[in-house]
Amino acid sequence: MKFFYCFIFSFLSISISAQVSFDKGFYVNNEGKKIECYIKNKNWKKYPNSITIKKEGITSKIDISEVESFEIGNTHNYVRKIVYIDKASDKIEKLEEVEGFVFEKDTIFLRYLVKGTKNLLHYSDGDADKYFYYSETDTLQQLAYKRIIWRGNQVNPHDKDHPQIVPLNEYKVQLGALVSCGKETEIALQKIEYLRHPLISYFEEYYNCSGEDYINYTKRMNKTSFSVSPKIGMQFSKYVFSFYHSAANDYMGYNPGIRLGTDLEYNFPFHRYKWSLIGSIEYQYYKGNGTFRYTNNVSSILNADVELRYQSIQTLVMLRHYFYITKQNSIYLQAGMLFDFDFASYLQVNHYGNEYDYLIGSFAPFVIGIGTKLKERVFCELNLISQRALASVYTPENSYRTFYISIGYTLFKRDGRRSE
Repeated sequence: MKFFYCFIFSFLSISISAQVSFDKGFYVNNEGKKIECYIKNKNWKKYPNSITIKKEGITSKIDISEVESFEIGNTHNYVRKIVYIDKASDKIEKLEEVEGFVFEKDTIFLRYLVKGTKNLLHYSDGDADKYFYYSETDTLQQLAYKRIIWRGNQVNPHDKDHPQIVPLNEYKVQLGALVSCGKETEIALQKIEYLRHPLISYFEEYYNCSGEDYINYTKRMNKTSFSVSPKIGMQFSKYVFSFYHSAANDYMGYNPGIRLGTDLEYNFPFHRYKWSLIGSIEYQYYKGNGTFRYTNNVSSILNADVELRYQSIQTLVMLRHYFYITKQNSIYLQAGMLFDFDFASYLQVNHYGNEYDYLIGSFAPFVIGIGTKLKERVFCELNLISQRALASVYTPENSYRTFYISIGYTLFKRDGRRSE
C-alpha cells in the first residue's frame, strides 16, 4: 500500500511539471498591434484578469490593462470591456435580499458566443454566469437577471416568515426590445432561460429571421467527448483470515486472477478536457486455498482447510484527471467506488471432518489508480481496491485485498477539443 502511494505521488510530480497547456493564438495590445503567440488556456470557469503567453520560448504574464482582445484557436475570442455589472451570486447560500439590480463599474474580459450585427457575450466570476449584449447602434449592457430572497408572500407582502426565491427577469424585456424579429422571437421570449444554450438559440432564431450573417463560436467546438474502451487485466488478490480459535491469522497468497471489462468515459468540457467520469463494467475471478491452525477444546493445535471461490460482475464509478505530457500522450490519476455483484461464490471451511459454507458479500470499497494513455487510444493502468470483509463470517480477521493491472484500447471515440 505504501509503495502504491509513493508510486502515485512520484508520477504526479513528474506529470505536473511535464504538462503542455499552451495553445496557438494571438492578442491585440493597446496600440492595436496583433501579436502571434501561444496562450495558456485553462478554459476558465472564473474569467482571468491577465493572460500567460509563450513567445520564442519565453513565458510572460500580461495584465488585462495591456490587452484589448485575445483569441485562442478559432473557438475562444475574448475582448476587454468597461462594463456596468451586477455581480450578485447565483448560489443559493449567497443569494441577496436586494429587490433590484446594483451595477458597478469594472474592466473585464468578455467572451464572444455569437458575433454579428448583434452580439452575445459571456462572463463568469465563478459564482454566476453573466451575459452581455451590444450592437452597432446599442451600447454594451448586461442582460440583467438574478435570483433574490424575498421574505413576503402573495397574501401578505409584509410577512417575513416565509422567504421565497424569486427571479428578476429583466433580460427578457431587454431582448424583446433589442433583438426581436417578428412573432417567432416574441413567443420564444416567454420560455427562454438565462442559460448559454437557450440564449444562443434565441440569437440564432433572430439571425435566421433577419437573414444576416453571424458567427456562432460554440458551433466551432465539439463539446462532447465520449469513448468506449474494452480492456483485459490480471488481478492479484490476497485473503487474510482467522476463525474463532485460530492460533494466528492465515492467508491465501496473492493468487492471480483474470479481469475483463469495458470503460465508458465522458470528458467534461472544461479545464481542457482534463477531467472525466468513468463508468466501468468488469468481470473478475479469484480462486484460492489455504490452511489455518486452530485450538480445540483440549488445547490441541489442529489444521483446517479453507477454499475461496469468488467471481462477480463489478461496476466502477470513478473520477479521472489527466496530466498531458504531449498533445496525445498523458498520465492520469483516478479514484472512485466499486459496486460488486457476485455469483457462484463461496467460502468453505473444512475442519475436524465438518464443512462450513459461508456466503460472499461485501460493502462497496474505494478504488484508486494511476495509468498512462498513448496516442489517446492505448492505455495501461494500475488500480488498488481498498481491503474489505468478504465472507459473511464474523471473525477477528476477514480481509480481502486486491490490486490489478489492465491494458485496453479505445475502439470508439467522439472527440472534444482540449482547447475548448
